[in-house]
Amino acid sequence: MAGRSVEKEKCAMSEIENTGVKGSLSIVQLDVTDEKSIKQAMISNQGKHGRLNVLVNNAAVGSMDPNIKTRLQLFLEAMEFGSKGLKVFAMYPGFVVSKLWGTGDEARIGWGNAGDPLVSGRIVLSKIQGKRDADAGEFVHEDGVYPW
Repeated sequence: MAGRSVEKEKCAMSEIENTGVKGSLSIVQLDVTDEKSIKQAMISNQGKHGRLNVLVNNAAVGSMDPNIKTRLQLFLEAMEFGSKGLKVFAMYPGFVVSKLWGTGDEARIGWGNAGDPLVSGRIVLSKIQGKRDADAGEFVHEDGVYPW
């Protein structure tokens, strides 16, 4: 698991481990907009695990810069990955229960409107397990793909 804040990663890791899910989880500090950070994360992962099997990019990189070219450049830099045997999927998890809008109960549940994050989690897991390989290159949702 990677993120800009090791403290937030540790909290998230603790929450995940407390669910009783089997497996192991490790953390690495990573800022996808910083080349030095990317290289350090890559070296750390290579040293600990030897390879990267799955990357779920939830970086949500964006910019409010008024210059459209600057915004596009930042987007392209975050999304550049090459073409070496990768399967790429796009997915919007939807408005789900999270701490995105705040840590209070009402904010976490989206004032009663947020959906179940397990639905989004199941979609991600199905991709990791190869069950959605036929949908590679598509914008996926629970029941299929969105037409472009």
